[in-house]
Amino acid sequence: MESAGRDCVTFNLRLRHPSVLAAMAGRNDGKFCRTIGALGVGMVTIGGISVDQKSMTASRKMVERGRHEFLFDDLYSFLEENIPVATETGAVISVNIRSATVAGYVEAAHYIQDSGCVVEINAHCRQREMMVIGAGQSLLKDLHKLKSIVDELESTGITPLIKFRGNVEPEPLILETVHPQAVHIDAYREGEKGFDFSIFDRILGHDCFKIGNNSVNTPDVALKVLKVCDAFSFAQIAWNHTAVKALVDAVPLNL
Repeated sequence: MESAGRDCVTFNLRLRHPSVLAAMAGRNDGKFCRTIGALGVGMVTIGGISVDQKSMTASRKMVERGRHEFLFDDLYSFLEENIPVATETGAVISVNIRSATVAGYVEAAHYIQDSGCVVEINAHCRQREMMVIGAGQSLLKDLHKLKSIVDELESTGITPLIKFRGNVEPEPLILETVHPQAVHIDAYREGEKGFDFSIFDRILGHDCFKIGNNSVNTPDVALKVLKVCDAFSFAQIAWNHTAVKALVDAVPLNL
């Protein structure tokens, strides 16, 4: 497959296809990413994973009440096992991470980047166990902390992708405060189904790499998302390989 030629100079990301497998905690391991990457998807995401002690404790509590999570004793052994498997198809690999501390993000991010992967900061998870420790979506209520994470990473040469849910805090405020070079936005609106395009209308003037997520399950929706974003992502339809292949085949590479 030829490269799609989609570049963001500052973010330094080039995808062979403008499609992304979004994070699904407890599900997206290296083997799952390899399977989806083999369908021609541009980027696949390992995780979300918890990378410090507090966030791992939160993950264990979530599993106790029936949530899917990746549980492991050693982060680096987990990454060493899963990243090489995910890379076998040639898709770009991102790793979605959660932490209670800035240091947790920084330590994990260095290993992830050194492994040739994109670092995705999870400001999206709204499970109460993550929220109470200051991880996941709680970062949108503490934009100075989120900015400090981004600033700390960028100061050491790492440019992260920020994954967050729309319609939680004003999206222009998030971008103006944090100044991310790349965002992955769940275009969600409480009580409604489907992709909320108004989110991207509000940040139209912000120059950053944008991935749009939420109910992207048909080629028609994917093409509409690509009118306002650089790429689209999907999650739950990943179990339907026919549907994923239809997304890949129907979206031209020269948009």
